[in-house]
This record gives sequence, structure tokens and C-alpha cells, in this order.
Amino acid sequence: MRKHKPRLDAIDRDLTKAGKLLDRAGAKLRDADFAARRNVRRIAEALAYISEIQFEIYAARPDLLPDSLSDTKFGAKVLFNKRLERPDARPGARTRPGSGGRSTARH
Repeated sequence: MRKHKPRLDAIDRDLTKAGKLLDRAGAKLRDADFAARRNVRRIAEALAYISEIQFEIYAARPDLLPDSLSDTKFGAKVLFNKRLERPDARPGARTRPGSGGRSTARH
């Protein structure tokens, strides 16, 4: 039998559930005062990684974007499917690594 490829909507649902569980665990760690500062920071980092993955999912599948994000800059970017670019960047101009986004194209 052939395995089914996981769908982005299912992955997004799992990540949302994981985020809620981590959020609750962070609150419990804080309330229990169990190395709260260090452990809550660790959970916050995990939540940030989950958000990054979900933002990539929403960029690929704008239809999965939650309504709560549709009126944000990120939501506008996803819904209009445009990349945020510097105003002075020319189309097709490449940037050098570590150049802070400065174009390598000669003017």
C-alpha cells in the first residue's frame, strides 16, 4: 500500500494544537515556579518556531490563513501573494550575502 502524503491543512491543525498545548504548559510552569524564567523562554522559542512554519504554510496556502491574521501586514502579504521588497530594489537585482540587502547590480 502506498502512504498518503500529509496535507498542509492537517499539518497546520496539528501545529495549532501543539501551540495551544505549549502555551498551557508554559502557564503551568510559570504558576508552579519551576525554573519559570528559563523554561517559559524555551517554550516561547518553540512557539516561535511553530509560528514560522505556519507562516510558510499560509504563504503556500493562503486559504488556510486564519481570519485573525487577515487584517495584518502578514495577512495582506499572503492574500496578495506578493513579496515584501525594498522600494529601491530593481526587479531581478540580486543581493550579496551579508550585504544588508544592498543590490549587486551596477547602476
